[in-house]
Amino acid sequence: STAGMGRGKVFVYGSLMVDVIVYSLLGRLPKATPAILTSYKRYRINGRPYPGMRKSSPTCSTKGMVLHGLSENEFQRLEAFETDDYFSKVLEVESSETRESLEALAFLWSDRKLHALAEEEWTMEADFWPYFQNFLTRTREYAASPEYQALLPLAMRGQVPPPLPLPPSEVSDGYIVSEHVTHVSSG
Repeated sequence: STAGMGRGKVFVYGSLMVDVIVYSLLGRLPKATPAILTSYKRYRINGRPYPGMRKSSPTCSTKGMVLHGLSENEFQRLEAFETDDYFSKVLEVESSETRESLEALAFLWSDRKLHALAEEEWTMEADFWPYFQNFLTRTREYAASPEYQALLPLAMRGQVPPPLPLPPSEVSDGYIVSEHVTHVSSG
């Protein structure tokens, strides 16, 4: 399995950096630490709020974060969420805190969907936050869907995770906290 290769780590660089999105999918917040991926760039996808990442020049780098301690089942659920527009690959990323190199699974944009990528780099401010409320609603609907529920361990099926504690506590440590930006996304 691919999960064993990344040893329970996933490098995220778009919507999965936001606490409430990860929580809606996994029902918990895995430990998150900042990381940098060199030679890859995240691009806007036409008409979508999330980015696609592709190999680029060695001078490029993408700041994201590593989610630690994911189970095989959690990998499968994130993979389903990412859809087959992406493929997963184990890459070397660098911890922003310790500078050590880590192996983590990353979801890269698929070759057969290249036509959908814009040339501009994706930014959270311009491309994600304006559509955040809508994206969160769609993510929660997806998490409640029969196809997603079928991927869950039996004990978790039909359970809606309790709301994240507010104000944001150390629970969300390492994540981008959505509460800080709700004023941006009204409307």
